[in-house]
Amino acid sequence: MAAVRILTRAVNALGGTALLVAAAAAATASPAGAAESAAGKVRICAKGSYDTTASLQAAGNGQNWRTQIIEPGTCKNAPSGGSGRIDVFGHKSSSKFHVGSVNYKAGQTVELSTTGSTAAPRLVVNGGGPGTRAVVNH
Repeated sequence: MAAVRILTRAVNALGGTALLVAAAAAATASPAGAAESAAGKVRICAKGSYDTTASLQAAGNGQNWRTQIIEPGTCKNAPSGGSGRIDVFGHKSSSKFHVGSVNYKAGQTVELSTTGSTAAPRLVVNGGGPGTRAVVNH
């Protein structure tokens, strides 16, 4: 409410209703855009016998990310703002291996779970909707 009063005072001081219309349009557009990008959720779970990490290679928008190590039996949320390929890796001792990847579109809700052992690692994809495609190595 205070922001509306300040905006009204600024418009009155400048003497223009066009400014008020433009400011009101900008004020209502920003929250909707923010809600849209926050609508999705990416959750990475390590359900196998090895540690897990994941990274997003964003498609041209510079919103790449990488998780920290996720220990077996735990899950962590990752950013959901960028579109691109999410690569999922397993870790055991000093070795790192590619478990699989998923084509991801910003705003989707998806859970990626690693299962199995280092001898037979597997990526399980839940959610994502149309356009989400898993590419599993093993």
